[in-house]
Amino acid sequence: MRPRGYPNFQWIQCYQGEGELILEGQRYRVKAQQGMLLYPEIPHEYYAVKEPWEVDWIDFSGYQIEHLLKMIGLYKSEVLMIANSEMLLSKMRKAVGILKSDSLLKGPDCSIIIYEILMDLLKFASRSSDESIQEQHQRLRPVFEYITQHYPRVITLEDLAGIIHVTPEHFCLLFKKTMKMRPFEYLNNVRINKSKDMIVKDSNMRIGEIAAAVGYDNTSYFCSMFKKMEGMSPGKFRKLHGI
Repeated sequence: MRPRGYPNFQWIQCYQGEGELILEGQRYRVKAQQGMLLYPEIPHEYYAVKEPWEVDWIDFSGYQIEHLLKMIGLYKSEVLMIANSEMLLSKMRKAVGILKSDSLLKGPDCSIIIYEILMDLLKFASRSSDESIQEQHQRLRPVFEYITQHYPRVITLEDLAGIIHVTPEHFCLLFKKTMKMRPFEYLNNVRINKSKDMIVKDSNMRIGEIAAAVGYDNTSYFCSMFKKMEGMSPGKFRKLHGI
């Protein structure tokens, strides 16, 4: 409960469960694939309604932030649906790693990430009242759930297309139109994010074991994919978290 709001801008991304935000007398449900943009000093409160309600958050400030948000059409605190939430979560978690590093450039590097996140909100965010986006997401929801449950296994394009009973070609077009990325880009985002959780939570697991646990049968390929997405190797990521 924040009767005086929060001093900085804040983005809170939900990735599991369901919560409720109370803002200016209105109640908003916040589920996976949705997030809360909170302007500074705006009274609000939020809480879980379906456990576990898991979110990542990041706050930011700067004299050009409000101007930039308004330029991309985000004029106030609100709940938004995100077409590419895994990529957004990945960037937020990347910022955590940078902040824990000894780099003299971590301030500028995090500023770059904030700018990228704001641009992602421009490209991938939509308001809950946008029925076409809602419908597209709803149609793909069984696919998201399947990937979340089966990401450690081999997943084919035919598997994913079959879930919603369309051809692989049509599925690719629908997925890219909705998510602004290809299906296997999304799958890689999920796998790499899961691997980061394992790296941080289980210090006894070897990198090869983590690679296999998230669906990569080739450790070298896993490491190259991790570095491509995170800007560092899995080993360096582990060290940044003091493990």
